[in-house]
Amino acid sequence: MQAHYAAQMTLVKPAKPMIDAVVFDLDGTLWDTSVSCAVAWNRVLARHRIPFRTITEHDVRGVTGRPHEECIRAVFAGLDEAHIATLAAETQTEDNQAIAELGGQLFGDVDAGIRRLAAHYPLYIVSNCQSGYIETFFQWSRLGGCFRDFECWGNTGLSKPQNLRVLIDRNQLRHPVFVGDTPTTRPRPATAASPSSTPPTASATAPPPTTVSHPSTPSPPGSCTNPSDRAAKQSELHRPT
Repeated sequence: MQAHYAAQMTLVKPAKPMIDAVVFDLDGTLWDTSVSCAVAWNRVLARHRIPFRTITEHDVRGVTGRPHEECIRAVFAGLDEAHIATLAAETQTEDNQAIAELGGQLFGDVDAGIRRLAAHYPLYIVSNCQSGYIETFFQWSRLGGCFRDFECWGNTGLSKPQNLRVLIDRNQLRHPVFVGDTPTTRPRPATAASPSSTPPTASATAPPPTTVSHPSTPSPPGSCTNPSDRAAKQSELHRPT
């Protein structure tokens, strides 16, 4: 009798917390703007006649994900502080203008996947980008209607984990999943369909787990004009390469 009862007890597993939101990183997760940003940085160099080599998309892509000023300091290492300060300030605005003009590249399946996910989960963005960059993404991609809220380094001056905490607390999220990369967590192969075995609670010591989505094929901008008509699975966000 006791053995039978013990066997039954081993079959009972605690229920996993229900995911109540999906928070995305932006650069390297949803799109790539390296080409447009390289154009922007070269414009600032030319405007101020700063002596430096031509910036390429590979320079920009190599620092993607860092706070903007840190990107500038890394790429333009060796320039004097006055030039660094000029570049850090003016490339923020120039980036947004160049992207609005030239666009970026959405990764494959992101357009359709975001719309479908938005039917089932509140979606958010947290990024190390400058102010206005996420809004430019919303406008260019036409996906702005899919997201409830966002936060970034340019608005707060805080790190990505800190901005995650700000967004989680502001929206009273309990079990969000983060799709992207944070400086304090090493990325691991995963998709939005299997982000984590245990979604976190909204405590200061438990930031959302990191997962990565690396679709590789650019797709044209889409539309989220009818949020109520978006349905399907998290797995639609990721297509294996």
